[in-house]
Amino acid sequence: MPEINGLEYPLSDFYTLEDAIDIVRTNNKIVALVVVSQGNSKSLRFYAWRKKQTNEGEKWKVELARMECKNWNWEKIASGAMELKQKHGLISS
Repeated sequence: MPEINGLEYPLSDFYTLEDAIDIVRTNNKIVALVVVSQGNSKSLRFYAWRKKQTNEGEKWKVELARMECKNWNWEKIASGAMELKQKHGLISS
């Protein structure tokens, strides 16, 4: 499994892992922003994996997210998230 700074990311062999930043990491879930390459092309992708029990034991499976996000407006996302958290009294733990 590819790793960055000692942290493993369950990417398929289709991509080469270049870099990653965890948003959430538990024993059973990883949500991360990941830079991957394929040939001469690099992309920033949003991933979520969940560890699931299979007939072959525990395996990481891609969950709901697997999308290119380099063109997202990250400032708008951050300010929108802060606005919603404040409006609804949600506090990060």
